[in-house]
Amino acid sequence: MRIATKEKITLNTSAKLPAIVSQVGGLRTLVEPGRNGFHFDPQDVGSMKAAYHAVMSSREQIIQNAYQEVLDRYSWDTVTASLLRFYEEVRNYRQDR
Repeated sequence: MRIATKEKITLNTSAKLPAIVSQVGGLRTLVEPGRNGFHFDPQDVGSMKAAYHAVMSSREQIIQNAYQEVLDRYSWDTVTASLLRFYEEVRNYRQDR
């Protein structure tokens, strides 16, 4: 059995691999069913099978959506802008004290 992590889901998505994650646990917050992957009920094999078939029937769109999300969220421009906002907040907080 392989254990998925947030980082692994992000890496797989950036490699244009679709995500199918359990409805239990934190990974479900990364996957919006029908948009960038699918969820399954870990107690129901039929649910996992249905998620697999759903991904396969809309694979190209799921991959495109998920890949674009990774580009939007983790590009150097986005990460740099986020860091600059954070530093600005820290600077402003310290000046207010």
